[in-house]
Amino acid sequence: MKISGAEIIARTLRAHDVDLLPTLVGDHILPLCDRLPDHGIRIVDVRQDAAAVHMADGYARSSGRTGVCATTGGPGLANAIAGLGTAHLAESPVVHLAGMQDLATDGMGNPQEVDQVALTSPVTKASRIVRDVRRLPTAIADAFRMSASLRQGPIHLTIPLDVQSATVDEKEVAIARPVALAPAPAAQADLAKVVAILKGASRPVVIAGSALRAHVQPKMLRRFFEASGLPLFTTELVRGVLDDGHPLSLGYPDPILNDAGAMISRADVVVLLGKAQDYRVGYARPPFVSGDAQIIQVDPDPAQIARHRAVACAIVVDPGAVVDQLAAVAEEIAWPDWSGWVGELQSARAGSRDRLDRLAVDDETPLHPLRALRALRQILPEDAAYVFDAGDFGLWGRAFFSARRLGRWMRTGPMGQLGAALPLAMGCQLAIGDAPVACIIGDGGVGFHLMELDTAVRHAIPVVVVVGNDAAWGVDRHFQIAYYGRAVATDLRPLRYDRLAAELGAYAEFAERPEDLGAAFQRAVASRRPAL
Repeated sequence: MKISGAEIIARTLRAHDVDLLPTLVGDHILPLCDRLPDHGIRIVDVRQDAAAVHMADGYARSSGRTGVCATTGGPGLANAIAGLGTAHLAESPVVHLAGMQDLATDGMGNPQEVDQVALTSPVTKASRIVRDVRRLPTAIADAFRMSASLRQGPIHLTIPLDVQSATVDEKEVAIARPVALAPAPAAQADLAKVVAILKGASRPVVIAGSALRAHVQPKMLRRFFEASGLPLFTTELVRGVLDDGHPLSLGYPDPILNDAGAMISRADVVVLLGKAQDYRVGYARPPFVSGDAQIIQVDPDPAQIARHRAVACAIVVDPGAVVDQLAAVAEEIAWPDWSGWVGELQSARAGSRDRLDRLAVDDETPLHPLRALRALRQILPEDAAYVFDAGDFGLWGRAFFSARRLGRWMRTGPMGQLGAALPLAMGCQLAIGDAPVACIIGDGGVGFHLMELDTAVRHAIPVVVVVGNDAAWGVDRHFQIAYYGRAVATDLRPLRYDRLAAELGAYAEFAERPEDLGAAFQRAVASRRPAL
């Protein structure tokens, strides 16, 4: 029996437990799209190609599984670059499939012909073209494995039209299935060194980053921190791995939004647990990290170790494995009493929250962003998810909302891609099911992917989009006035985005007065429809 390349792709995706694929259908992926429904793979067709990648990214961040998406070649792939860059810097496991013209005419001046591997290479972990139909199963399996290994990230595969359409005898092809790779444990000598450094510390902190996400077991992590008494800051993909309401969870280590984050400069031992020495931790240099502090770095990628500053101890294994190993012995270790230091951190964080809470009860109009977000927080259940856009309104949301569960507190990430929050939130909603998902986004940002509300309506994705409308590109307008004394090209019109949303078929509300907020949010959530 003969089977096509597209059939092989569909079978291989299903073998990897793929049941959802965002895409924007185009000529270069018609054979693939035709085969997916017959294998129980739900297609979510979007209105702009980048949204397909963002949606797969949001799905991956929330579920912990690799997200898969597809775009047509040429302009579709070019549009997808923004999504791939966002997933790449966020370290989100995504497999991106794209078509292209036939290999037989490659380089002959085809319409929409670009070097797709060269375009996607800077924003992916790996970018490849599959030239033989028989190579499809292993190429796709390799993409899944690479996306979830070391530091996670997106993988791009270009699959030409004639490879998708080519047929081969079924007996010549073995559908590749996922291989579970257990992370290697750390050497006992390395663990002993970590414990010894920590036991000598007076003011230790642990900062967890996205590389912890792949194999972390939240119960084991909680067991370790409760036994040791160490304070934990969380970033990016591991926000919520320890509930922000836990006394040892100090939230996001941003010294501007969180006073406890500013106190990291006083720590004498800093553990980077899957956290790169990047901008978020001041590149592990003063003033963010004291020059006298000892640094312990646990990372699966040797290239990240001591990248900007030397470390006292380096462990190059999966951070989740190290947490499991430490949790297994933590209760047998006589840890120092760090309660005084933890209390100082807790007090600093409480001070930040008190300042935000005071702003959140201000009933003056125009409304402060936190007044609106307070009303939202009051009506959403504890299992709700929050997705914050880049920009002014999203920044207030990041500061205000706690991360209660893994995969349910999400910002666009280091790329700072405006507008990405809406399709990210849709992917999150598809991953978590019935729990409410709130997208916190400004009026500038919502313009990028507003048409995805049509996608949400057509596919019954009941995300709640909260738009802070100040008729401006807020962050840069504030900067312009502060630095130059005037605003230039940062004013927008006070559009009624609720009316646009209603025209697209979404549930819509408009609120200007504080007394209207709570009921409006209640109705939006209760509608169980896409809402703005």
